[in-house]
Amino acid sequence: MGIAKIIQRDFFPDLEKLKAQNEYLEASENKDYARLREITRKYSGNRPPTEPYNTPATFDTPELGRPFSPAPPTTREDRAESVADSNTDKPKDIIDNHSLDSFLASHTSEDNASYDRIIALEDKKRATKLAAQFEAERSSAALADAALVLPSIEQQADQTNRPEELDTWRYT
Repeated sequence: MGIAKIIQRDFFPDLEKLKAQNEYLEASENKDYARLREITRKYSGNRPPTEPYNTPATFDTPELGRPFSPAPPTTREDRAESVADSNTDKPKDIIDNHSLDSFLASHTSEDNASYDRIIALEDKKRATKLAAQFEAERSSAALADAALVLPSIEQQADQTNRPEELDTWRYT
């Protein structure tokens, strides 16, 4: 359900938080303490586990023949490479790079063609049913366009031949 994830990500970003809050409220209303503990454990901001201190196996003073050997030194480039390697291990989800429009543009199906055929048939039926109204609208628009044409200088000078009605109103 890639489209559902994209819609949730783009239009309802707080939905997961609201679901978690609703789940917590339902558990507290039902006095389900096991569920409350589980929810608290799941959503509490626990610190990530830390590694133990880098100490030698014993607390003896290192001898000259047996020096303490900490982890091998690393350079900034080594650390950057290890971070880059860890980032490439994660599989990318198809919805990460898509907006809703780009996803729909690249992931359409043959349903669109059948939908277009149905809409075209409905438009034809509506046009035949309302043919008289469509014709009246076309003729009214043609008359209005003809009335807006600039007359010649002679016609403009002849003030005796003026119509007594409004000719700029569109058919409604």
